[in-house]
Amino acid sequence: MALVTLRDRTFTAADVMSLEPETRYERCRFDGLALNHLALDECEFRDCSFAGASLLGTKLNGAAFFSCNFSNARVGGVNLFDARFEGCKFTGVDFTQGLKLLGVTFTRCNFELAKLSGLNLSDFRFDGSSFVEADLANCNLTDASFLNCDLSYVNWEDARFNDTDLRGANLSGLDPRRIDLRGAVITPAQATQLAESLGMVVVDDTIG
Repeated sequence: MALVTLRDRTFTAADVMSLEPETRYERCRFDGLALNHLALDECEFRDCSFAGASLLGTKLNGAAFFSCNFSNARVGGVNLFDARFEGCKFTGVDFTQGLKLLGVTFTRCNFELAKLSGLNLSDFRFDGSSFVEADLANCNLTDASFLNCDLSYVNWEDARFNDTDLRGANLSGLDPRRIDLRGAVITPAQATQLAESLGMVVVDDTIG
């Protein structure tokens, strides 16, 4: 059954209660609205904006989001079981307020300045995403994947790495004297970068 599609609408506070699950929204704006505790399961959102919106306790299980903007949105208690995000922007979002993230996938998303400290992110995939100056302190990163991510100046304090895939990621600002990287998976080029940050001189030479 095809989803009902709504396009090119700027929703107002008076429209909020008309939002329904299993609906496709394209190029719609929900900026600054209170969407708290709505049931929007199995919806699809494309090129939509939720900047500054409040989604406290909203049910978005099985929803899919493509190129959506959640900058500075409030997302405490959101239900996101089996949700999917591609190319979405979460600049400055605080993910630490009781979100239900089981089975969620994020691809090529922007988490710059976002707060994810203390979360269990084991088995999560964030491939191709940006975490510039994000807070990942005290996170469980077991089997998490950050392939080709921009991890510049992330706060890694007390994060736990165990088969955490950092290959191809930008690790600028990471001080291996302060962060225990045991269990992280990196490339030889990244190992060279980290060694040089410790003052070592790395040469490509074999002593015969």
